[in-house]
Amino acid sequence: MKNYLILLIILISFTSCRKIFSSAKTINNYATSTDKMFNLTPGMSLDEVSKTLDCVPTDFYSNIKNDQKILVFKYRKNYQSFLPSVPRYLSSLRDGNSVYSDESDLYVIFDSKTNNMLYYITQSGRNTAFREILQANKLKLKK
Repeated sequence: MKNYLILLIILISFTSCRKIFSSAKTINNYATSTDKMFNLTPGMSLDEVSKTLDCVPTDFYSNIKNDQKILVFKYRKNYQSFLPSVPRYLSSLRDGNSVYSDESDLYVIFDSKTNNMLYYITQSGRNTAFREILQANKLKLKK
C-alpha cells in the first residue's frame, strides 16, 4: 500500500510539471532583423541600441588603441517564401511569407569614454570593404 501511495504522488507531480512546462513559451531574442538595424543612429547608448535591435550582444571586443568598444550582435536577413505552385510573376512578389535566415554578425562600435555609438558595420560590409581596399591598392601599384 505504501508503494502505491509513493507511485501515485510521483505520477501526480510529473503530470503537473508537464502541464506547467508545456504552457510556457520560449522566447529567443538572440538575433535581430535588418529592418531594426536601420533605426540605429550615432550617439545612441548601449541600452538604446539593445532596445532598438530587440536583442542582446553575443560578443564583446575592445580596441585599446582607438578607445573603442565593439559589440557583436547577430542578425538575420529577410527573404520571401513562395509556394511552389504559385507562378513567380511580378504580382506574386508581394505575396508570400517573410522568412528570416542567413544569420550573420553586426558590429556596433562605441566610444569607450562616452559609451555612445559611433557607427556600425555588418560582416558582409566588412568583406566587401576588404575586397575594395585590395582592389584600390592594386590600382595604386599599377600607377
